[in-house]
Amino acid sequence: MISERKPYQYYIKQFVCNDENNPALWTDEVFSELVDKNSVIGYLFRNKGNIAFGKNVITLNLYIINPQYYKGEIVDLTELQVAWEAMSDRDKMFKNPPIEQWLDTKREWCNKLAMNLVKKYGLEFDEAMSEIYLALLKAYDKSTVYVGNLAYIENAVNNNIRSNYRKDKKKLFLDNPRVISGEIAISREDEDDRPITLFDILSIEDEYYASKDFEELEETIDKMLLEEFSQREIEQIKTLPASFIPRAIYRRLIRWRQKHSIEEVMKIYEGR
Repeated sequence: MISERKPYQYYIKQFVCNDENNPALWTDEVFSELVDKNSVIGYLFRNKGNIAFGKNVITLNLYIINPQYYKGEIVDLTELQVAWEAMSDRDKMFKNPPIEQWLDTKREWCNKLAMNLVKKYGLEFDEAMSEIYLALLKAYDKSTVYVGNLAYIENAVNNNIRSNYRKDKKKLFLDNPRVISGEIAISREDEDDRPITLFDILSIEDEYYASKDFEELEETIDKMLLEEFSQREIEQIKTLPASFIPRAIYRRLIRWRQKHSIEEVMKIYEGR
């Protein structure tokens, strides 16, 4: 069930822009009517990339809020017109809404994510919320991150928790009271009169940590690929069968693999 929007929360209104209807043609009066005489606190221009009637489809999402509940900086028509002109050679342009208004509107989503983190990692609820706030602050600190992408925020939270896990794991030295030797006897002797030790029962790798190790290695490879490929190209490489990857990208990938050995990848991974 979708909860009803509160008066103090923003909402998103979408427009399809073309030669006959776009910010360059709007007047202040038209713009005011389009946003129901409310305030605009953020926007997203996105080039859909597909061709309709011989032209690219560009959508515009406006973050709109009742001015009664917001007295900060707003997006005016002039700012939108400048962004529209710059869209000719870009996939997207955006301005994130202020973080306070984002939190006011996405509080329910944050609570739901926190509960998932509690179940997944065994955190306290307050700890989970702190991780979400930290990821959100880092996202706002980067001008290249669109916070309307909730999947990005969720991935950032998970990655940060995993990173903390790795750091804690490295801090466990032998003189730590929580660390015990694998040679310690944990039961009486077996049929060969030999004590059973921890090493005897730890022969099977834990699937949870094996999965984390794989994810960490994948992150390392992604960072290396970003030196020569865009994020979109990396997603194509990772998700498409080889025969469906664009030929130009596939050739570059072959050259990249020739320059980077598995030994180099593992050295970077182990020394991160």
